[in-house]
Amino acid sequence: MNDENHTLHPFAANNICLIGLMGSGKSTIGPPLAEHLGYDFIDLDEEISKSMGRSIREIFEQLGEEKFRTEERNQLRRFCQQERQVIACGGGVVVTADNLECLRRQITVYLAASPETLADRVGVGEDRPLLKGAVSVAHRLATILKEREPLYRDCARIILATEGKDPATLVNELKAKLPTEITTPA
Repeated sequence: MNDENHTLHPFAANNICLIGLMGSGKSTIGPPLAEHLGYDFIDLDEEISKSMGRSIREIFEQLGEEKFRTEERNQLRRFCQQERQVIACGGGVVVTADNLECLRRQITVYLAASPETLADRVGVGEDRPLLKGAVSVAHRLATILKEREPLYRDCARIILATEGKDPATLVNELKAKLPTEITTPA
């Protein structure tokens, strides 16, 4: 559980929101976790892309980050009003104050990894708007992580280190940290 000294709201729903930088494993562990729990899996970036009829890269290039963030907020609120979902959030979901408030009302899990590990997982990041033109993906990710990590930690109820762990191990570690009312079948 999160040991930070801030007040978390009571759960508004039994959704599990996965947060962390690109490459942290949200889309990798989300589907098997959802399947094990009997939950629906939602990839927030895919939902944004569907609703706007463009890829995330195209949204950033053609409409700008502000339009993307507005739609991200709308989609997060929409899904957080439902129940029994594992929601893989985009890496920047925490940069919008409204999103932080929404995430605090869910079972939010921060998947933590070093910039080097994230860079290994992401590769050159061609389809990642925030990595476009980066001379060093690891350096760019370190800069982004420095800005966002306090926000990830602020709204997370669970922090899960992902370094050197395979997806099955991560799913099992996360299941062990979830409230029993989530992991115990009705």
